[in-house]
Amino acid sequence: MRIAVVHSFYSTRQPSGENAVVEDQVQALEEAGHDVLLVARRTDDLETGRHYGARAALRVASGRGGSPERELTEFAPDVVHLHNTFPNMGTAWLGNWGRRTVVTLHNFRTVCAAGTLFRDGHACTECISTPVRPALRHGCYRDSRVATMPLAAATRPSGALRRIGRDSAEVIVLNEVARAVIADVYHREVQVLPNFVADGVPHPAPHAGWLYVGRLTQEKGVIELLSAWPAEERLDVVGAGPLEDEVRRLAAESPTVRYLGLVDRTDLRTGLGQYEGLILPSLWPEGLPTVVLEAIAGGLPVVMSDRVASSAEFVELGAATLLRTPFDQRGVQSTLDKHRTDTGMRQRAQDLHASRYSRSAWLDGIAPIYERVAAG
Repeated sequence: MRIAVVHSFYSTRQPSGENAVVEDQVQALEEAGHDVLLVARRTDDLETGRHYGARAALRVASGRGGSPERELTEFAPDVVHLHNTFPNMGTAWLGNWGRRTVVTLHNFRTVCAAGTLFRDGHACTECISTPVRPALRHGCYRDSRVATMPLAAATRPSGALRRIGRDSAEVIVLNEVARAVIADVYHREVQVLPNFVADGVPHPAPHAGWLYVGRLTQEKGVIELLSAWPAEERLDVVGAGPLEDEVRRLAAESPTVRYLGLVDRTDLRTGLGQYEGLILPSLWPEGLPTVVLEAIAGGLPVVMSDRVASSAEFVELGAATLLRTPFDQRGVQSTLDKHRTDTGMRQRAQDLHASRYSRSAWLDGIAPIYERVAAG
């Protein structure tokens, strides 16, 4: 099958699990025998251009510009798999290619200017029922009303980003929470197919304490976690983002917390298994971060907040311990103690990866979706 994978790559200045997922899926499809073309627009290549910010804002708001149509026409794919257009591609091309397109929605960007359905410490769905005005009033993108304007316009019912879920032949999300939201907004059938990562290598003797990996942003809950972190427990924090200064300050005030900044993905995966667990303290209904899949692939179980969309499934299958929100020191310590006493969790985490989040599981899941689209 001829498959075109379309993706606007985020800047490499901050680690992006979505970028890594796209590259991994392209490789998996090629090794499975498909003829694959990656159609990419990369922020790293474009952002140095003149008036990049203004051009990107206009492209997002209007849906025009950065079109992959030339590449698609020359390649003539049976299926187009779209992952992301923001901020380097428009969406007008879906008028011609939507009937051949499968889209994976990795977040809520098509219906929410922030992409998270989260604001000021709590869930927020105002823009689904009353588009544009709430996003502008709260400055939901980068805490800026000006920066929010093109996204607010693009996520309204007739907007350029909203059309992605409407015009694509098949829509994929990563979990049941996202399926409920997206199916209700678009009044259509939505498929659940999680991403995958390659098999990991278990570490025989974990000893290095606990690990947080992710963007340093409000919805990730990292500040709340650090504020409630027990003084006797070791924690390494990996990531970058607008809260970096606050993270540095809190880490400096604790003798057991280290802020490591950004770490190379290969080095990170190699070292994951030495920890007792990965901490995912998200305050929004996050899907399934790539680092979680990389952790369980190596047999590293997760301490997962009760706000995460997949937390119930992971806890039920014995690959995670639930961390109740809001956080306090006693609750965090109790959760860590409970987590470390379950000696079978590491094996269950690895088994879960093999059955649901491995390359073979994803290829088995995507094949019938591609076949339906290719058959028209």
